[in-house]
Amino acid sequence: MEKEEKNLSDKPTKLHRTTMDELLAASDYSHSQPLEEREWIDAPVVGRELI
Repeated sequence: MEKEEKNLSDKPTKLHRTTMDELLAASDYSHSQPLEEREWIDAPVVGRELI
């Protein structure tokens, strides 16, 4: 049995920040939205939304 050595460090590793382009590229738009989600999207605004 071989043991794999790992280096321990007190320095934090840099996290990968996913961009909006990456999220959109990975999205699957071939399925229609469920009615519950469509109702939420089509709901009237309440006036405090940030754009």
